[in-house]
Amino acid sequence: MTNWGKKTYKIINKRVHGFIVFELDGLVPAENGLGGHFIFCAISNPFVDYQVGDYLEIDCDKTKFFKASHVYDDTGIVRKVSSSSEVTRGQAIADRLIREVNSQPPGKVEFEHRIEHRDSSPERFIYRRNY
Repeated sequence: MTNWGKKTYKIINKRVHGFIVFELDGLVPAENGLGGHFIFCAISNPFVDYQVGDYLEIDCDKTKFFKASHVYDDTGIVRKVSSSSEVTRGQAIADRLIREVNSQPPGKVEFEHRIEHRDSSPERFIYRRNY
């Protein structure tokens, strides 16, 4: 079974019905390998404060055991890691490195950079492009 781990997604749209629907910039795995670009959360704190442009950390190792239509109310599975008003220096560096790598001619290109998150937990950023 694939280990997805925790992944970060950007909220690109938000709708409220009997629950909150967040449209994300990537696929969230769900039961039986099905998933989508959406995650559903309860209309409660802290989810009601999440806005378009915010970044969510989603524990995909847990979402893969629920149906895609499951409504989450656990910040241990879905939580905000940065807001739309905070462009982290680390994300800006990562974006710049990816642009630089993608502009290189064919061949093995490798960059490595350490990014410090707001909570001071280090994450190693490695982007490799091989031909």
